[in-house]
Amino acid sequence: MRIIKKDKNGWQLDAYLEYLNRIRDKLPPNARAFAFCQGHYDIEDHKGPYDSWVESVIIRELSEGARHEQRTLEIKTRFCTMLFSATLMV
Repeated sequence: MRIIKKDKNGWQLDAYLEYLNRIRDKLPPNARAFAFCQGHYDIEDHKGPYDSWVESVIIRELSEGARHEQRTLEIKTRFCTMLFSATLMV
């Protein structure tokens, strides 16, 4: 699914933002906060993820239940922004 498209005016995010609104309640709290942070869509905002790089990725499989049969996957990523003035944790 390609919902972020580029045209002669630049990147078009309308369809992506509509999609985020449709799945808002299905997102984990941290992912929802990240997705709806307006600064992430503003190239002038120094806390935005553009020009950032991955500092770390941690992937854990968590389990619950008497036999640990209920499994969930936790993914934590940490990004260092271009100006080192913010670190984004998702």
